[in-house]
Amino acid sequence: MSLFCENGRNLGEYPNGVFGEPRDEKTTPLIRCLQWGEKVPDGEKDVLFQCAKELIDSAVPRRLRVAFLPNCCMSSSPADVKEHKELIRHYSIPSEVLAERMRSVNHAFGSSTTASGDAEIAWCHFLCRRIDVRENKLQNFGYLRNDQGGQNQGKGALSLWIMCDFFLHAAKDGTVTLLCFGAPERIVKRFDEARVKDSWLDAIKEPYLLFGIVFDELHGLFDGLSGNLARALRRVEESAINQAGAPQLSFKDLHEVQKNCIFMIETAEALMSTLDAILESLRETNPPPTSRATTLRAIAYRKRTFKSTLLKVYALEKRALSSIQVYQALVTQADSHAMKFIAVLTLVFLPVTGVSTVFSSPFFDVDFELESTPLRVARCFWKFWAVVAPLTLGLGLLCVFWFRFPNFFASVRQGWREVKRWEGLKGRRKKGKGAIC
Repeated sequence: MSLFCENGRNLGEYPNGVFGEPRDEKTTPLIRCLQWGEKVPDGEKDVLFQCAKELIDSAVPRRLRVAFLPNCCMSSSPADVKEHKELIRHYSIPSEVLAERMRSVNHAFGSSTTASGDAEIAWCHFLCRRIDVRENKLQNFGYLRNDQGGQNQGKGALSLWIMCDFFLHAAKDGTVTLLCFGAPERIVKRFDEARVKDSWLDAIKEPYLLFGIVFDELHGLFDGLSGNLARALRRVEESAINQAGAPQLSFKDLHEVQKNCIFMIETAEALMSTLDAILESLRETNPPPTSRATTLRAIAYRKRTFKSTLLKVYALEKRALSSIQVYQALVTQADSHAMKFIAVLTLVFLPVTGVSTVFSSPFFDVDFELESTPLRVARCFWKFWAVVAPLTLGLGLLCVFWFRFPNFFASVRQGWREVKRWEGLKGRRKKGKGAIC
């Protein structure tokens, strides 16, 4: 990459906007480096470095190295930021890579040649929502950015998102270095298990094989997150279907499941686009080396596995939409019951209105000639309540019975249909006997 295109401001602003967990400088080393090579002493196969200079000075021709570092973030100490920037300068990490990370890009792959021409470089990013499920319920709510565009401080962004970067540096002297920033533990474990393997020369000949290992573990991580989301969705579905009457499940749970489905789909599509970019970069070499065919098949297979998981997430999204529809139907049903209750209350007053209309007589007699009792209750007043009170009470009891035992009336209707059907069968039988005679 031409130095003319480099943006020096990105290095100066780095790591603004990058979140992560700063290391404890007293107990945690800055770099853990795994090494493969000819006659590598056992003490150098897994080395801890306290500064970037130690990693740089330990480089040996025809040696494979995988270095794990914490993310350089806004909360990192000035000393750690300085060490990261020294690595960035030494390994010629382009300024675009820093800009992508500060902007929280989840789909980005690039490859280039260093300005000095002594090494081939490539990089990619991974950004995914962390799906934390306990007792089949989602635990983490929040967003990556706040309203002002800064890091979300309400709940640690690290507990909401998984962010890591991978930078490959293949020098012409045969030294291959993979820098892993903020790599998940399963990737560290995978490379740690590979220390006993003698086939490390394959990665020297074809450095992109290291990306194959990285995406293999990222797929396992992503598939596990989709499984967590499926468990949370199963609880939402059961809550929506099994509830009687007005549902107690909040729209917040439904919204969170649906939102995480969208995040997962975005991540899967971004990863597939990244793998497409890797395949395109691998095919650019003409003619390709003999070892490249294996790498192409491995990357293409990894793309298909992400496609498979993406289809599962699509299904989860549709199930979430179905749960929302069921929940809305339950809310509508509850509203319908409320409207029925209002209608019943209206019916309660119908007897009063009807009887008053029928009687059409005043309830009080006024005779001012009688000084002792000028205002008297009409004789029909007591007759009025003698009719209205039983009607109102009976109607109220009928409504209570209707709501408490809704299946009773359904069984009565079903029984009435059976009686009518039986009578119809008897009638047809009589007609049949008459025809035979």
